[in-house]
Amino acid sequence: MEHLHSIGAFSRIVQISIKALRFYETCGLLAPAKVDDQTGYRYFSDRQIPVANAIVTLRSTGMSVAEVAAAVGADPSHGYTEALRQRHRTLLEERRNLDRQIALVETLLRSGATLGSYRLVPVDPVLALHRIARPGDADSIAQTFEALERQAASSNARAPTAPFCELHGDDDWRVCVPITDVAGDEREADFLGRVGVACSITYVGAYEQTRSTLESMRAWLAERDIPSAGPAREIYHRFGADQEGYKLPSHVLAAQHTHYVTELQIPIELPGVRE
Repeated sequence: MEHLHSIGAFSRIVQISIKALRFYETCGLLAPAKVDDQTGYRYFSDRQIPVANAIVTLRSTGMSVAEVAAAVGADPSHGYTEALRQRHRTLLEERRNLDRQIALVETLLRSGATLGSYRLVPVDPVLALHRIARPGDADSIAQTFEALERQAASSNARAPTAPFCELHGDDDWRVCVPITDVAGDEREADFLGRVGVACSITYVGAYEQTRSTLESMRAWLAERDIPSAGPAREIYHRFGADQEGYKLPSHVLAAQHTHYVTELQIPIELPGVRE
């Protein structure tokens, strides 16, 4: 015959408060084995002790109630272990983000950054269609952007993020249009950049400001011994476009150069960050 424990006795056995046991019941995570129809007293069985122990263990890893419910309700031979593997992956990602935030704070303190100075912002790889264009040749860059925008639109793969150029020097400007999935020729699509931090500033107006602004950013970083970690990016938050064969949201379009909004980013090295 199955041995039953009152909710108080069961609470002491599994080291879960009565309040928590009632909460888990309302969540459908751990229902009593029996509820007395007349008194409403709740009873739990010995068979529920391993489940309660699993709940305590999984909750101690930071899993949500929903995640724990999926784990303990799944096939014991697979679901429990897979839930732990998924939690491990999540915690590693959280640790990477925390490492990046700590390194960013340390860099800000070391750099003497103040209100109104350049921003240091987190950046991540971007999946984008990309082609090489002639540096400084506005027509070549514009034509390349138009071609890539049409390609992304034809595959319904255009991401909502801003297009950009990677500035690899005087001989290599990479025109990039973000996408949600590989579109067209796979050789023209790739993840660009890496997880990290970039020095950033945004200006309004014509693109002629880019060269001098980048020179000032590089000088600011050099004065603080902050090394760069890759090519600079010219990111177009508001810009002009012909829109032949595709259509962009109106809020990203500007009819005049004076209304362009452009962000410049220089990725930087941060000490102690796990990539």
